[in-house]
Amino acid sequence: MLNKRVLKRYSFFKLALFSIFFLLVGNKLSAQAQVVPIQKQFFLPIERQALVAEQNNHLAFKPIIAKQLPLADSLHSVLVPYFRIGNTPNKSFVNRKLFNDHLIQLDSNQVKLSIDALVNLQFGQEERQDPRDISLYKNMRGFRMRLDLGSKLSIFSSFRENQANLPLYLSRRTRSNSMAYGQGRVKRFNDGFDFNMASSRISYQAADWLNLQLGHDKHFIGHGHRSMLLSDLSFNYPFARLQSSWFNGKLNYQNLFAIFQDIERVATSSQSEGLFERKQGVFNYLSYTPNKKFQIGLFEGVIFPSLDSSGNIPVGANFYFPMLFLNTAIEGNQRSGNTLAGIDLSYRMLKQVLLYGQLTAFDEQLANSSTQLGVKWFANKELTFQFEHNRQAHQSSQSLFHHLNESLTHPTQESFSELLVGVYFQRGRWLSRLVGNQIETSDDRVQFVDFCQAYLLNPSNNFTINLGAQWRNSNQEVTFVRPQQESLYVYVGLSTNFQNLYFNY
Repeated sequence: MLNKRVLKRYSFFKLALFSIFFLLVGNKLSAQAQVVPIQKQFFLPIERQALVAEQNNHLAFKPIIAKQLPLADSLHSVLVPYFRIGNTPNKSFVNRKLFNDHLIQLDSNQVKLSIDALVNLQFGQEERQDPRDISLYKNMRGFRMRLDLGSKLSIFSSFRENQANLPLYLSRRTRSNSMAYGQGRVKRFNDGFDFNMASSRISYQAADWLNLQLGHDKHFIGHGHRSMLLSDLSFNYPFARLQSSWFNGKLNYQNLFAIFQDIERVATSSQSEGLFERKQGVFNYLSYTPNKKFQIGLFEGVIFPSLDSSGNIPVGANFYFPMLFLNTAIEGNQRSGNTLAGIDLSYRMLKQVLLYGQLTAFDEQLANSSTQLGVKWFANKELTFQFEHNRQAHQSSQSLFHHLNESLTHPTQESFSELLVGVYFQRGRWLSRLVGNQIETSDDRVQFVDFCQAYLLNPSNNFTINLGAQWRNSNQEVTFVRPQQESLYVYVGLSTNFQNLYFNY
């Protein structure tokens, strides 16, 4: 028989769940608290609509919620405006599930549930100076679930299990970091790696002006390919996030409290492994739109070490007080590399052009600064061009802005200059992407070209068939069997992609 205490706790959990349900499903509006994925090509139609919308849009701090969508009453109408999702009565059940609907879906007005399989089956070949014949592949399986209870509460969860044999430069970086390009810690698996990642997020629209979120996920601040403030490059982390809107939407204030880890373990006298060293981070972002075209955002990020070999490190009460630049004023001189301040700017021009930029400073020293200047030109509803320049003068070698050996900002953690050009095209279900960038440091120059031609099989879960190529050239020798500077990776695959994965470094 089950333990009575377990049954009691289970009954309490059910009672609490149903109480929350009946409290929050008081109307039949669409789920305003639903979280919009931050995958870049997915987000382009949203940015395009924001250019022509006569309203205040605060889209820099991602992911946004459905309430912030410009001109659209549903996420599907933004993702693929060419199709009417869920309105295919003349199609067979198999046809609808493969090419239009979620794998499992329930819509009873007050309760909306969708469950989809996540896959990334990719096979490719790399031209490398390696005498061994190594098959390259990615094999990801998982699921994605979204539950909307009324208009106020939205719950998201996903899990991914991966095995992969990667191109040489990426394999070397993965072994060095013990992390798989933002996808988690790795274990060796034949010639490749095994890794997994779980994500979750609860979004609650407490009031028309206030949204609360809890979860284990990533964030991104900015309008560019990179972010010099806070990027989704690294692995997931536990967080709490508050978003409030003021003065008819002209002012938007967001507070993110997060827990990060280092790959080093705390020393222990027992035979078991010690805990990973931990850090706590608080990020405050205040954005203001004086008119429908211009927006300025003020950013502050502060990292607090909270657990190392000396034991638990107490965090002051100021950590929990969401006042912009308060933590910088108190903690800025306490240690090196733990404070980051910045500005994010955007300007909408001619209803076709988005100008954007960022300026940051580490440790209150302008010498430790970085800049971003970029433009997105939405030539028409199908074609988008992007130009971006990123530069970092210096970053403290003691910087704490990393999580599990991966950067929380730009992937290059030294002085660099980067130029990036992108072309994106969508016609019906055909998606094309061509992005090239060059990163120059004091001792290396990395050139990367990424091309992908995809066909969208199912708009509901972003299920695509892909054919692509990635070319990389580096001036720095990479020793594996013999020196290699240039590689070309060609692949074909099937994927359901709701996240950004970065390989161009």
